[in-house]
Amino acid sequence: MTLSKHKKYMEMAFKEALKGTNRTLTNPLVGAVVVKNGNIVGYGHHAYFGGQHAEEQALIKAGKSSKGSDLYVTLEPCSSYGKRPPCTDIINKFGVKNVYFESYDLNIENNKKASKYLKKFGINSFKIDTGLPSLSEYNAAYVKIVKQKLPFIILKAGLTLDGKLCDKNGCSKWITSQASRIFSHKLRASVNAILIGSNTFNKDNPKLNIRAPIKYKYNDPYKVILTGSGNLKLSNELIKKPQKGRVIIATTLSGKTYLTKRLKKVPDHISIETFSAMSNMKIPIKKILIRLKNKYNIASILVEGGAKVFTYFTKKSCFDKFYLFYSPRFFGTGGKCCSLFTETLQEQAGKPLKNRIIETIRLSSDILTVIENRT
Repeated sequence: MTLSKHKKYMEMAFKEALKGTNRTLTNPLVGAVVVKNGNIVGYGHHAYFGGQHAEEQALIKAGKSSKGSDLYVTLEPCSSYGKRPPCTDIINKFGVKNVYFESYDLNIENNKKASKYLKKFGINSFKIDTGLPSLSEYNAAYVKIVKQKLPFIILKAGLTLDGKLCDKNGCSKWITSQASRIFSHKLRASVNAILIGSNTFNKDNPKLNIRAPIKYKYNDPYKVILTGSGNLKLSNELIKKPQKGRVIIATTLSGKTYLTKRLKKVPDHISIETFSAMSNMKIPIKKILIRLKNKYNIASILVEGGAKVFTYFTKKSCFDKFYLFYSPRFFGTGGKCCSLFTETLQEQAGKPLKNRIIETIRLSSDILTVIENRT
């Protein structure tokens, strides 16, 4: 079979993989397509954490047509027991003849082991390079979880061309265009959690929900609020009203005491996670991220501000991408105008670049710049 044919079927498998949106949590996005005599007889994707793997779903749909078929899958089939049985066993059960996959699984339990197991069953397997997105591109969160045991972090801000988050009155609604806001909501649907600081929470009374049409099913992200002091506005919507996505308040021991005393009873939709504070009352961000990953299976987080939070994450180099939505406005200085950062950063002119621009997108009157952290 020619490379173009392989690419055609693998592209279909990639489209399937993306249907997993944010529902696979710490598991990878995976898509699969079953081909028999040049016809698609089955397709599937890993739809949610703990659910059927893509191969299993695709082969069940193909049924008896699976016998003697070619299976295309975006990621090397698993060969170990987890929440589901090994895909290598399932592939054998359905009588597949050839397996083609785009990337090796980074998980040490499965890495480069599928071919060995499939060979025992008399099944041919091939890793092919069709030039489609690499594992680190379409499964960046999974790669970060496996390699660093930390969630993938995206910082996101809407600002003016002179770098301001709000005008002289302290208003930030709406700096960017509707097109940018729709894009932002789709970005929310791709992550497991949205994180803000207490200043943004108290000032903006944000909903942190998704208010744009999304093509595939998604989980409502967790809403994470950072507050060293526990001084949160109790009348705000995320605290007062039940939420589809659980609210997690990360605070200090003293912050929890102060907050729970005012709440009297912690609402059922809220979890309070406590951490030892540093000298400046800031919470150690790495410990928070580890807790979110280990306790809630959070693999990706969208950080939406404000300026203190952006500064903290940036100074710690604790981000993977920065999405900056620029509106062609200028607010200048004075009043309550606020910049993207609240402190001086370490980067200096003339020094080697720590970040790189990987994409620019025109969104109505705005420009989205996507920056990748290279440190």
